[in-house]
Amino acid sequence: MSNVFMVDARSRSSEESLVRKLELLMDRAGLPHIIGSSDRVAVKTHMGAPLTTRYLRSFYVRTAVDYVKKLGAKPTVVETTGLGLLDPRGTAKKYLEVALMHGFSKETLGAEILIMDGELGLDCAKVEVKGFKLKEISIPKTLLEFDFILNLTHFKGHEMTVFSGAIKNIGVGCVGKETKYFIHYLNKPSVDIALCNGCGECVKTCPVKAIHMVNGKAVLNQDVCYGCKACQTICPVKALKSTRITDPSEIQLRVLDATYGLLKTIGFNKVLNVNFLLEVDWKCDCEHQQLGWSDLPIVPDIGILASKDIVAVDKASIDLVNAAPAIPGSQAYEVGAINPGSDKFKMLYPKADWMFMLKNAEEIGLGSMNYTLIKIR
Repeated sequence: MSNVFMVDARSRSSEESLVRKLELLMDRAGLPHIIGSSDRVAVKTHMGAPLTTRYLRSFYVRTAVDYVKKLGAKPTVVETTGLGLLDPRGTAKKYLEVALMHGFSKETLGAEILIMDGELGLDCAKVEVKGFKLKEISIPKTLLEFDFILNLTHFKGHEMTVFSGAIKNIGVGCVGKETKYFIHYLNKPSVDIALCNGCGECVKTCPVKAIHMVNGKAVLNQDVCYGCKACQTICPVKALKSTRITDPSEIQLRVLDATYGLLKTIGFNKVLNVNFLLEVDWKCDCEHQQLGWSDLPIVPDIGILASKDIVAVDKASIDLVNAAPAIPGSQAYEVGAINPGSDKFKMLYPKADWMFMLKNAEEIGLGSMNYTLIKIR
C-alpha cells in the first residue's frame, strides 16, 4: 500500500495559498529526506503548446525550484523537444520561445531551463529495455547527469492513454525523438516511389542525412533515421509513409516500456511525482494540434497530489477526478459523465481503457494501484 499525499484546492487565507500548500505537500511527501544537499535535481514539467491555456502555471514550478534550493540542492527545469522536428516545439530554440510566451524563463523560475535532448533532439543514449513492445529507448544524455527527478505533472485526459499523468510525463516527456516516434508509429518512414516526384525537399530537410536521391527518387536509410518526421512534414506529395498506431492499448504498453526503462536507469527511488489536479482538461496539449486550444475544465479544481509511487499517484488522480462532479457545459458534461462517481475518462474515451494501462504498469514493476490517501490540512 503506497502513500499518496494530498492538499486540496481550497484557500481561505494567504497561509492556505496553493503555493504554500505545495511546499507543505513536498515536505510531508518526504522530499527533504530523499534529496541530498548537493544533488542535481531535474524539475520535469511541461510548458504548454502554442495557444493552449491550461498548462501548469510557472509559479508552481518556481515554488518547487525554491524549495529544492532550500534543501541545498541544485535545481534545473528540464524538458525535451516535441516529436516533429518542424513542429512549434520541435527544436530546443522553438520550444524555449513557446516557454517564454507562457511565462517560463530563468527569471520567472529562478533556475535554468534545459531542453535535455539538445537543439534537434539528437543528444541521446540508447538503453536496452525488456518491455512489452520496445527493446530499447533513447534517453537524453544530460538527464543521466542528474541525481533526482521532481516530476511535476498537469493531470488531464488523453485520447490514447486515457489520462495524461505522472507516467506519461516521464515515459513520453523524458525520452528522445526516436522513442517518441516508436510510441506513435510501428515503423520508420519509407518512400512510396510511385508518389515521389524527385523534388529533393526531404533530402534538404533531413538533419541526419538519412535520405539521398537515386535515379531521381528519394531513398531513406532507416538505420540512420531517428524519426523526427521532418521529411514526412515537408514532402509536398506525401510520398514518405509510416504506419501510425491506432490501438490505444498498443500505445499504452509502449509508454509503459519507456517509463520503466527510464526509471530503471535513473533509479525508482530517485523520483517524486507531483500531480496537479487543477484546470483538468479532457485533452492533452499534444492532442490540441500544433496550433491548439484548451477547453473548459471537466471538473472543479481538486488539489495537488504527491507520491514516490508513480502508479499510485496516477490511480489516486483518476479516482479523485471520477469522484468529482462535472462542470456544466464541459466535455464531461456533454458525454453524460455528470454525477460524482461516474467514470469520466471511460465515458470520454470509450475505445480505450485506463485500467488496462495501470494493471500493466503494475505488471512491469512501476508501482502499485493500492494506495492510502493522506490528506494534509
